[in-house]
Amino acid sequence: MPDSTASDGVEGQALSTYRLARAHVIRAVGALSLVLGVLWLLVALLDTSVPTRLTLSVVTVVIAAVCALLLLRPPAVLRLTRGGYGIALVRGAGVKEAEWVDVASVATAPVGGAVALVLTLNDGQTSTLPLSLLGAQQVEAQRDVRRRLNSAHGYRRLTQP
Repeated sequence: MPDSTASDGVEGQALSTYRLARAHVIRAVGALSLVLGVLWLLVALLDTSVPTRLTLSVVTVVIAAVCALLLLRPPAVLRLTRGGYGIALVRGAGVKEAEWVDVASVATAPVGGAVALVLTLNDGQTSTLPLSLLGAQQVEAQRDVRRRLNSAHGYRRLTQP
């Protein structure tokens, strides 16, 4: 479920935040832990001085704290507001933020071997978000994007569920 900071009665959440899937965070934390382990092995084998060990200890504690924070609250990848959207942490995403009224269409498409949410703007530019980054929130994020886009363009359901 996305993080929400406010809501309104018309279109649901005023702000929805979809975070990086924990699997991606764990992969990064694992690689960082491996590097720290190798550094500690080198320190032990080389029998380094006390200041070196103390410095590495401080670095290890700081990195462990940052890793714990990232695991508890992964960074935001997609933010949706009443007015538009913003994409973060995605290289090659194209347009990183735009208003809903500037979006012409939204679709899923294979991009670089992965399924991505592609938002096409009125001027032909695109925003691309690989859905695997969202993990279990993929479907909910797609629905939320489409709902907000429809609302911004004045579309509404003909029948109420």
